[in-house]
Amino acid sequence: MNKDISGLANHNNGLIFQEIVSNHDKIDKHIGNKLKDRRNELGYSSSAIAKKINIPVKQLQKYESGLEGICASHLLLIANAIGVKVSYFFAEFEESICDYQSNVQEMHYETKDIVNDKLRSAILGIINIAKKMPRKP
Repeated sequence: MNKDISGLANHNNGLIFQEIVSNHDKIDKHIGNKLKDRRNELGYSSSAIAKKINIPVKQLQKYESGLEGICASHLLLIANAIGVKVSYFFAEFEESICDYQSNVQEMHYETKDIVNDKLRSAILGIINIAKKMPRKP
């Protein structure tokens, strides 16, 4: 791979990493909101859930606000405490992840006939950048 193409590939990997990092916060907030909504739906206090899974109330509040991500073992305990499966927290993401993967596959398919690797990489890079731009209402 020549230096120009290698630079494009590294740039694209950096963009993908940035997208994952930015979505990490959104995912933590989403899971926290789902937890808080379910807890309120059941009429449980923060302290009741925290006590049930043996964590400080402050920690549960950090989870609910999305300030901290929930480790796998705590997520399993929380899911059991509020009567849901762990997948309850991720249901909305499954569809968007499938859509994203489908779009990426379609983009790669549409550019497969471009024989110039540098041009194909540049086009895919532009598409990825354009996808991150805010949409006008």
